[in-house]
Amino acid sequence: MPYDIRYRLEELRKLRSEQRRHAQLAEDAMGRATVAMSTKRATDVGGTGDFPLTQYGPVYSKHRELSIEAGKKAEAIWMDVRRYVDALGDFDTRMVVTGYYQNADSFERVACMVKRSRESVDRLHRNALKSMEKM
Repeated sequence: MPYDIRYRLEELRKLRSEQRRHAQLAEDAMGRATVAMSTKRATDVGGTGDFPLTQYGPVYSKHRELSIEAGKKAEAIWMDVRRYVDALGDFDTRMVVTGYYQNADSFERVACMVKRSRESVDRLHRNALKSMEKM
């Protein structure tokens, strides 16, 4: 079965997006647990047997673990496809592919990053995929 670079890159982007989403959810849970109070207060039982972090601790832990797991899977894919990206000649082309797939940024954000128009970024992306498929 031939190596499908497009599939691997899309899988990488999906995992990076998932990693970012779970990290944000974990951060939100920790933020809700400690809102308007010190960390000392957030972890203080105070005779009730319950404290703010007990409500959000499991949510935080779950999303943090899912974020780490997605990150490890994405890193394995990135190590696999990186040789294709590194083989692209133009620096801007490599930045477009890296920004879109490895960083899971939108094309608009990638266009700002490489200081080019959206149409130019689309063209660089298409040409990069064609080049990598020929490798």
